Amino acid sequence: MRKLEMMTMDMSRGVTEALNTLRTNLFYMDNVRVIALTSSLPGEGKSVLSFALARSFAAMGKRTLYVDCDMRKSRVRSYYNVKSEDQITGLSEFLSGQANELVYDTDIDHLHVILSGKYPPDPAGMLSSKYFAKLMEKLRETYSYIIIDTPPVSAAMDAQVVGRLSDGVVFVVKHNYVKQTLAKHCIDQLERSDVRILGVAMNSVDKDASSYYEGYYGYYY
Repeated sequence: MRKLEMMTMDMSRGVTEALNTLRTNLFYMDNVRVIALTSSLPGEGKSVLSFALARSFAAMGKRTLYVDCDMRKSRVRSYYNVKSEDQITGLSEFLSGQANELVYDTDIDHLHVILSGKYPPDPAGMLSSKYFAKLMEKLRETYSYIIIDTPPVSAAMDAQVVGRLSDGVVFVVKHNYVKQTLAKHCIDQLERSDVRILGVAMNSVDKDASSYYEGYYGYYY
């Protein structure tokens, strides 16, 4: 298994404490091991939070897998350093039968990653395939926690597809960035697709401002 060198993430004490609170809330939920994250719009911090959450579970000594399912516009390539991106294969190549190498080791103890791969013609179709479902079943047998980054709900139906294969979805909301009505609509859309909403993680918000969303979805921090 090849090892990727991951980028160091510098976080303030407050952010670290908030992340630990989110992790603890998820840790004590029954039968929640495969966790997808999504948002309403691009730019809400979903990918950064997904990766940080995976690192946080790994720091507990849990065998953790981070899966980048955002094959449309992945940001995870900025989190690792390799000499040539062409040498790295991902989910799109694996599901299309172009590659056998899928899971990469990292320089972070207990953390492995699956990258998105190159942009395919039909990402939702790939994620809806029986091959992806079988892959997720197999990965469940190997890892204590699987954290999945999915595209925003408003951009594609990928989050609904992946959400149904997960134990639940954490919905990321960036304060003063997305309207309440849009966030509520996206959450309703997930629930109509039989996706379990674990809660909402509010991003870039002071604690005093979090009551703006309270009563609509609840929140982690």
